[in-house]
Amino acid sequence: MVACYIQQTFVQIFHTKHDRPPLGIKLMVVAVYHGDCKNDNCILPFLRSCGILISFVLMNEKGDSMICSQIDFSGEIGSCIIAVGPMFASKSSWVIGQAAKELIVGSGVMVFKHASDTRYTEKEEIFTHDGRTFNCYCVTEASHIREKFLNQIIGSMTQENEEHVKTSAVIIDECQFFSEDLVGVVQELVNEYNVRVYVAGLDMDFRGQPWDTTARIMAISDEVHKMRAICGICQKRYATHSKRTSGSEEVLLLGAKDGYVAACRNCHNR
Repeated sequence: MVACYIQQTFVQIFHTKHDRPPLGIKLMVVAVYHGDCKNDNCILPFLRSCGILISFVLMNEKGDSMICSQIDFSGEIGSCIIAVGPMFASKSSWVIGQAAKELIVGSGVMVFKHASDTRYTEKEEIFTHDGRTFNCYCVTEASHIREKFLNQIIGSMTQENEEHVKTSAVIIDECQFFSEDLVGVVQELVNEYNVRVYVAGLDMDFRGQPWDTTARIMAISDEVHKMRAICGICQKRYATHSKRTSGSEEVLLLGAKDGYVAACRNCHNR
């Protein structure tokens, strides 16, 4: 119903049923309910066919704005967007939001996370700190992302069903767990396959030192979103660091609320 309503509105505004809007029309703002994101009847292939920049405002049932972002279909070019920050900064929620946004317009989406992230679940799904989930592939190497993507392309070429949706968005959560090989995979997806790649992960370890893989992806990204939490210690300032509450000095140590707290720079350095 949402898709039909927006298409009818589009036609009424521009008084045309052509595949593309009149020259000069670059942007359309779309507001949909977050609950419709998983409903196949609510995808918007019509808007995608218009080849315009679409701005999204996703809302919950109460009408509260949850996500505001854009997808550029004007040239179907690849891009890399990364969201980084400390633990408890809603990075995995951001990942789910990007997947939902892409699904709304009918994009084929592949979501990945590192298989070692079993803090909340051993299932193949993204699991946020507040309990939201989204199905994904669990992989141990960056090359596995490439393999699964290429297998999907081969499968679509041999797929007799004409309604098969091409994968145009790849989403990768917890990028810091991957080796630096992930950088090359991301560049290949963006530059050779025109894929929109969304990446999320920690930018610093518990010592305040950059994660190499995250830092390198930030360098090649078209957009970098620096996300923050609220300091769990002073509860007065924004948190930019992840402070370990145990005495372990191991750099890569899985943990959640039982092992880490989001901290502002002042509290982290104490």
